[in-house]
Amino acid sequence: MRKITCISDWAKDDLAYHEFVTALEGYAKMPRHLSVNRVDSETSTIHTGFLVEQIVYTEERLGVPSERIIFANTDPRSANSASESAKYGAEFMIAKLASGLYVCGPNSGYSLSFIKPKIESISRYVNFETTTVSRSRDLFSRVIAHLADYMEDEMDLEEVHGGTVLDRPMGKCILHVDNFGNVITSITQEEALEKHKFGDYVRVNIGSETHEAKLVTHRFGGMIGEVVMYPGSKGHPDNPYMEIAVWHESTHHKINKKIPFIESSPGDEMHMR
Repeated sequence: MRKITCISDWAKDDLAYHEFVTALEGYAKMPRHLSVNRVDSETSTIHTGFLVEQIVYTEERLGVPSERIIFANTDPRSANSASESAKYGAEFMIAKLASGLYVCGPNSGYSLSFIKPKIESISRYVNFETTTVSRSRDLFSRVIAHLADYMEDEMDLEEVHGGTVLDRPMGKCILHVDNFGNVITSITQEEALEKHKFGDYVRVNIGSETHEAKLVTHRFGGMIGEVVMYPGSKGHPDNPYMEIAVWHESTHHKINKKIPFIESSPGDEMHMR
């Protein structure tokens, strides 16, 4: 069976996740061989899109992509909130990447945007006619289980144009805040070094907060307590996303917890100059 990675804003809810896995086991041909892991997302399709991209990068570089399914389901339904269609949520899509990896889930906001250039084909699953609050448990689990069982050729899929997936957001924003409080930005190393060089100090605006950050080559390239911006470990290995951090010597495992911009969330706009 293919392995399944679930990325969702509900994945942190143990009950919701347990019910989803139970439904997968019920539909799987060999439930004992089912392998599912979860990655928590904020209720932000930008955050979900980044998480999908990062896991795809890692799987394609170090794993076996043809044996992996990524199920991405963060669907705030905000685009349809004032209409009757809100109860149906975004349309379920199955994207096959050039590497053979499958990414599926509601085509909501930017959830699929970060891996759009990697999509070889994308299809609509047309048999979801029932409305339910728990679509992952009651509807999507069956399709995902079929994908895990290599049954994609037996499924009723309708190929659609890749333009149904939004392009990734153009503005600069926060993509992720890790468990140490390090801020992963959408600025790549190449973009940061277009107008600046390592050793320069740059002004970084995040929401209402402004910080002077030193451009350094790695997280510990500055002085103790200094705000630094550096090429991180996320994004394309040859052109990683820039991260912002502060190194506190006495709290190595609680980096950045005392500085204001750590309260920022994925999707927050930012500027660097």
